[in-house]
Amino acid sequence: MRARLLRTALVVVIPLLAMAGQGGADEAFRLMRVGRLHLDDVVPASTDQDTVELYLRAETIIGEPLDQLRPSSLAVRDNGEMIDSSRIQLELLAESGLGTSSVLVLDTGRALGGEPFEQAKAAARQFLERMGEFDHVAIVSFGDDVEVVSDFGAPRTEARFGLEELQVQSKSLSKLVWDGANRAVELLRARPAGLPRRAFIILFSDGRDSNSVHSLEEVGDLARGGPNQARMPIFTIGYSRFGGGGLKDLDGLAQGTGGSAFQASSPDELARFFDEIWKRMTHSFVVRYAGEMDGERHTVEITLEDRSDSREVDYPDLETRVWPWLLAVLVLLGAGAGVAWFLQSRSLGRLVFEGGPRSGQSHALRGNKLRVGALDENDIVLNSPTVSRFHAQLRVRGGRLEVEDLGSRNGTFVNGTPIRVPVELQSGDRVRFGDLEMVYRK
Repeated sequence: MRARLLRTALVVVIPLLAMAGQGGADEAFRLMRVGRLHLDDVVPASTDQDTVELYLRAETIIGEPLDQLRPSSLAVRDNGEMIDSSRIQLELLAESGLGTSSVLVLDTGRALGGEPFEQAKAAARQFLERMGEFDHVAIVSFGDDVEVVSDFGAPRTEARFGLEELQVQSKSLSKLVWDGANRAVELLRARPAGLPRRAFIILFSDGRDSNSVHSLEEVGDLARGGPNQARMPIFTIGYSRFGGGGLKDLDGLAQGTGGSAFQASSPDELARFFDEIWKRMTHSFVVRYAGEMDGERHTVEITLEDRSDSREVDYPDLETRVWPWLLAVLVLLGAGAGVAWFLQSRSLGRLVFEGGPRSGQSHALRGNKLRVGALDENDIVLNSPTVSRFHAQLRVRGGRLEVEDLGSRNGTFVNGTPIRVPVELQSGDRVRFGDLEMVYRK
């Protein structure tokens, strides 16, 4: 009798467990499906090559980045023509060495004074520490006015110092939320050539705007961009002590620009949100394939499962022949090569170790620009754990030699003083890269 009851129980229970297990598996599968797909930027070749570069983000329905994609997973159409997956190269941004360009925008209004503001600054400092050598950042604050705390091109140390000095405007009567966000987008659009294409904004505020010249809609339009412009996703981190009146606007700005909105119920959550945004951006993709550089406007569309996104861009005309100018170009190149040979062969002096175990070693300075760092790709290679991979550079300007720090971790010093802008060197100046000190001799 007991055996019969046991068999009956097993017949009933096992199918129920299997159904429950299948339901859990189905739910897990559903959560890993593509929820959002963003084609933020399309960059056609500007040289004699035909490469098209796409900047792509794919996220699950719960916001986790899908970072295990394969070329065969994607459907890429260029002006309606399907690109064969065998022609597609797919690379995770974090592994590409391309870096990011970002702007941190912090609300200094008095409503966020105290712990929320201090936690936001701490989260921003931690964000800077996570950035790599090829990442670039600017910082904007806003209250009664909008201030660029640290612009692109400034050393990372300046950004850290600017954050440390940033204070709440305790007597502010207005708050320019949208003007601050608009300034951040403008900085990204006007950033120097050569900075990373992957760009984004993090905006921390309670969203309560007053007296901004720019509207929420204007900021969204500028960030979304048009043909031949990258989309600048804005990630908003909202925190409000006195109701959530402005948080809805922050949500709308984030969703409308391809970013995400985070709402903190406690200041302790801010660092986690900064980290989450960093993860989403660095776990995005760079897609490359050979395109037809025909001088026409192209619509590039990318599809993953049932999600798709597209952007329009004008391709350069690399097929136009310039044979009538070829002879003149060759002549100019020949003359330029002669001048370049002369400049390269001319010695600008030497950097000499005059003490320590490397005493007597020296590096001749030839050419108009020399890069200094720990990697073999540099012109002057300094093997030391205190020297960054690309630490500094020496450049000739108007016949004078200047040294410039490249955002190194341990800094560049001239005669014991850390430099934040290019400094002209005089014979006898002592130049220190990390803990390695050398003397400039003409």
